[in-house]
Amino acid sequence: MQNLILLSILGLTPVTDSFDQNFNNQHDKGFYLRLELGAGYANLETKGPNSETENSGFGISPSVSMGWILEKNIALHLTGFGLVSRKVSRLGVGPGITYYFNDSFFASAAIGPMIGIEAEVDPQLSLAAEVSFGIFGWTGEDSQFGMTTYIAAEGLDLDNDKISQTGWRLGLRAGFSWH
Repeated sequence: MQNLILLSILGLTPVTDSFDQNFNNQHDKGFYLRLELGAGYANLETKGPNSETENSGFGISPSVSMGWILEKNIALHLTGFGLVSRKVSRLGVGPGITYYFNDSFFASAAIGPMIGIEAEVDPQLSLAAEVSFGIFGWTGEDSQFGMTTYIAAEGLDLDNDKISQTGWRLGLRAGFSWH
């Protein structure tokens, strides 16, 4: 047995190839879907020519990523993300990428336009970026369940005479992925 392990380390036997072929739980091909829901905190500051507001609060934080695994451990996807609360509600969508360091731990990033959906505030469009780190365990041949933590920032500066907006969000989500 020790000789077989030594030979496989040296690349002289196909042990690792046969292991990869028999191991179904991999991030190596096909359709990619990750659904997440959790809690988060957001802070948004808006400055205009005649007013300045700052809103912050806790809320529900959804995320949906749908795309394709291009190469082993790398997925490209369209991602919807945001936070919905009584004081600050922001939703965005844009392209994203996910890299799996191993079968369970991943990092993901998305960037895209984000809009406010608050009733009392004008819906201002801004550019947002979200970075998340997660750990998911396999629950089936093609499915995983786990936790993700994220941090995000957004900003908009149209002109000094018009409006300037900056904000950030952070939180924790439970999630399910299928691929």
